[in-house]
Amino acid sequence: MIYFELFKELDIRMYRTAKAMESSLNPCTRYILNGDFLIILGTNVSVRWNLKTRDVSIDNPFRHFDLEDETLYWFASSSAEGSIIRMVNNAFRQWYGIDPFDSFAHFEQSEADINRILSAYGLRIVWDMDKMAVFSNDDMITFETAVARIMEDDALKAAGMSIDEWLYDARYFRQTDQLERAIEQYERVIRYSNYNMRDYTESAFCLGESYYFLGDYDRAVQMYYHCNLDFIEDENDFYIHIGHALLDVRMKHYEKELRTYYRGCLDQSYAMNHMREIERAAAEVAGEFEAYEETCLIIGHKKYNEHLLALPGKSDDLNEILVVEADEQNRVEPAKNRYHGVRLIRPAYLKNTESISLNDSMSSALNLFMSGEYQKAYELYYKLSDSLDPESDYATWVNFQLGKLYLICNDARSSFDSLKRCRPGKFGVVYRQTDFFILYTHVKILCDDFESDERFRKLIRGKYDNYYARYDPEYIKLCKNTKVMNKFRRYEKECLNAARTEFEAYIQPEKVMRNRSRQETGLIAGISRYFNE
Repeated sequence: MIYFELFKELDIRMYRTAKAMESSLNPCTRYILNGDFLIILGTNVSVRWNLKTRDVSIDNPFRHFDLEDETLYWFASSSAEGSIIRMVNNAFRQWYGIDPFDSFAHFEQSEADINRILSAYGLRIVWDMDKMAVFSNDDMITFETAVARIMEDDALKAAGMSIDEWLYDARYFRQTDQLERAIEQYERVIRYSNYNMRDYTESAFCLGESYYFLGDYDRAVQMYYHCNLDFIEDENDFYIHIGHALLDVRMKHYEKELRTYYRGCLDQSYAMNHMREIERAAAEVAGEFEAYEETCLIIGHKKYNEHLLALPGKSDDLNEILVVEADEQNRVEPAKNRYHGVRLIRPAYLKNTESISLNDSMSSALNLFMSGEYQKAYELYYKLSDSLDPESDYATWVNFQLGKLYLICNDARSSFDSLKRCRPGKFGVVYRQTDFFILYTHVKILCDDFESDERFRKLIRGKYDNYYARYDPEYIKLCKNTKVMNKFRRYEKECLNAARTEFEAYIQPEKVMRNRSRQETGLIAGISRYFNE
């Protein structure tokens, strides 16, 4: 909880906005920021704003808050903390039509200016007509956390702590396996250095490794992309790092073993302290690990070069790129529009793409699917389904993906038709038979009972739709509900058992199935279908 006052100009603006909402408010120039709630304290009543949902409610007057032991802060309107409060006030003015801006363009310009200030702290605010949120890199955090982080960073800077001291602490925390604390220090270095400094690249690279060790592959890739090759001593090793962060997550059955074994190769102290885990992982992946790393090298090199070509102008600095991302507001309404109300339009003609290999087409379609480009992915899969031998492995995988896409747009019948064309014996490491069985039974249930449990429908979609699972708040909330997840696991088990009964001829004991996957596809062959260079 942060207890603060504002300088006169911003304080008057806040007063006018709150007064228009609650005419009985008699403000006392004091404010409380608690999580995502801002309380404008008053002598008779207080007004509480929910900064995420735009809700407004009446709260207790000033005397009911125990603030005697709280530190009172002063925020200037030009400060980073004041900029957040200014954005909050602007948002509520727009939402409620209280002295709004002359035009929406003026509001957007004010928002861009504020985010430019916040980008120096790795923060950005995203707003639309329904809600507002603040992000630290890609993590949604509370407004209180954002203000506290600004105050902490400014205090450290004022105390004269140098980048060398932050790096020293970060290295110590990393060596002692305190990854979260190491990440905090490396992020400070990023905020107070620039792309042309060696410390910047060291911090970005170590952040990438740390996020990878924690299983946050997307952020690991993002941080690797911010490294300056001029300060990378071994480029091949760098590309292998990127390749692991991109590919390990796709090797579903081996993902944890790959990450554990690779970390043991990179960090000898970790290998010594977790010897049994490393040995278990080695038993699974060591035999093909060298060949797998060759694939990682190729993919890492390719993707890094693609990233460089996609950079906006000369925005090499992470903070500059964050400003561009903030201006695009790609976290609230655009994401919602992309994964809600999906409609698939069948292509009128099939474009001749003989020059593109089957593996490249599969890779492109999968990337589009995972990034929420459902229509583009659908067009590719639809074209492939028309040209493949129905008995081939690829035909089964394409129909499985089409089944997922039809389910996303609530076309259970088309989804079931696609899934019926799958051959259960064709699944392996990347596309798993158990995933097919669960989806097949679920879609079959939807065909008979479209009004089935809405919660299970969302959880099933999140299981098969990576983009939806990352961004939909309702899905994320359901995943945190223990009771619902326990029921969902039972539902998955029932779906699996029902499918096993129907496809009994295709079921093999788990151990035999794993051996078959190794022999027919293998660790490398399983991934090369999508990333064959």
